[in-house]
Amino acid sequence: RRLLLLVAHVRRHGSQVLLVGHHVAHVANAFFSSPYDRARLWSEDGGGIDLLDPGGLLANYGCTGRGDGLDVRDLVAQPERSLGLMWHRITVELLGKTPGSEGTVMAMAALGRADARIEEMMLAASLDRPPSGVAPNSVRSAWASLLELARTQAADIAATLQALSERQLLAQAVHLAREPLALCVAGGVFLNCQALGRIQAQWPARGQVYVPP
Repeated sequence: RRLLLLVAHVRRHGSQVLLVGHHVAHVANAFFSSPYDRARLWSEDGGGIDLLDPGGLLANYGCTGRGDGLDVRDLVAQPERSLGLMWHRITVELLGKTPGSEGTVMAMAALGRADARIEEMMLAASLDRPPSGVAPNSVRSAWASLLELARTQAADIAATLQALSERQLLAQAVHLAREPLALCVAGGVFLNCQALGRIQAQWPARGQVYVPP
């Protein structure tokens, strides 16, 4: 309703209204506020309906910005899992933090130790997907095991998610870095300074990684 009221208000003044998808808005904000005329654009977030994928939730979006436009023909394939959704579900549903406290869990990772067994549980519990009405027994079992671990090993859960995130983001960066262009990033996952620092260290155009304020 608020969006409809805003559109109606703008149109009364003769302005055009262009609706774009969640991730397109993210990368446009990053690119058009950056100092670059050409750059690779990368949005990594918990979801968000995108006009290119109206039936689902895009976890990641990559394209190229040129001059005053975005070249959406140069899209990057979606990763296996939504890191943003994993951070959200582990923060809120597993560790009992308030929504928006993902940064606290990212900081908690420094106090824990990544564990391959915990990572297996995370993936088995399908934390990279929205919860479904009736989950299979294997998903419910993995979730129950994680809830038990969360009582005493919350920092290890955070450290495991951090390690998984860095590994996936660095792999995606390799696919994005086909040309030595500047990089503009957006989306909640890039509030992760540790992961972003590792991307900056390996990005071909050194010193040209932009995060919008």
